[in-house]
Amino acid sequence: MSALEIKLSDLHWVDYWSQNGFEKILRSIEYQRSQLGSKHQPTQVKQETIEKIEPEDAKTCFSRGNDLYGLGKYEEAIAAYDQAIAIKPDDPDAWYNKACCYGSQNNLDLALENLQRAIQLDNENKEMAKTDTDFDNIRSDPRF
Repeated sequence: MSALEIKLSDLHWVDYWSQNGFEKILRSIEYQRSQLGSKHQPTQVKQETIEKIEPEDAKTCFSRGNDLYGLGKYEEAIAAYDQAIAIKPDDPDAWYNKACCYGSQNNLDLALENLQRAIQLDNENKEMAKTDTDFDNIRSDPRF
């Protein structure tokens, strides 16, 4: 399947994206780009590239966090998201992805704290979190 083909199981996302605007599409593309890179580049090469990035703005820090997350380096990804948040505290994506890191680490309290902030900034994150696999380990908790 080429990168431009759509699987039938993905068609429900077409409606979601059309209703939720261009910004969500851009965030999804950025996430998918980071995921493709982590699957198709040798880990060492990707790590060397990440280390060369100078975190000069929130977007760069956010992208660095995504790349580190793709490598399974959750603590470093969290630090990168923290840098992005320090620069742009109202960025719902940085808060959401930070929550994903904590969810992947089974850290319920910090996952919920960061997810709550992400939802306050963009209520659509509430719907995304319901099916996001990063929260599979903590979803059964009643507080989720």
